[in-house]
Amino acid sequence: MRSLALVLSTGCGFSITSQPAPDAVPIDAAPRVWIFEAEAFTSRLMPGTHQWTEATALLGYSGTSYMLLAGGSGNACTSNVSTCASMSYAISLEEGGIYHLHLRMWADGPGTDSVWVSLDDPTANAITAVDLAEDSTFKWTTSPDTYTLPAGTHTLTIWHREGGAIVDRLALIMDPTPPP
Repeated sequence: MRSLALVLSTGCGFSITSQPAPDAVPIDAAPRVWIFEAEAFTSRLMPGTHQWTEATALLGYSGTSYMLLAGGSGNACTSNVSTCASMSYAISLEEGGIYHLHLRMWADGPGTDSVWVSLDDPTANAITAVDLAEDSTFKWTTSPDTYTLPAGTHTLTIWHREGGAIVDRLALIMDPTPPP
């Protein structure tokens, strides 16, 4: 545990020292926030014409790039999603609890504004659509589901729902409000 001491010197020859309270949460406490770049996937599956590719043409993304579902805008993958293009992320949670999934995405029309997501479901039996307003800006959107997860390793998967979808960042956090 790191501790922080604050020492203020006054012009009167004495100093004030501040120490953290005994019950203060340490700076390096177990994270309740898991935010990561979309391009930091653990694995990806690209069985058809659509492929998740790194791109940098749009301004305002974070990290080294964003992920674009290339292969045509609006071409939906609505049946047998487990055979559609996907990106998976290995997540290690030190604390179990109720988590909310937020995605930072970009969309310019109704054919590029959504993805499927699943947690710990490699066959995509329990997928959720995550939609975004189409205003050509990067912004956070939130999955309508909450996820009760025990501590340990989990797999988050983003599946092809609409060609042309763009994902920049992901956040799995205990707060229902997206990160700034």
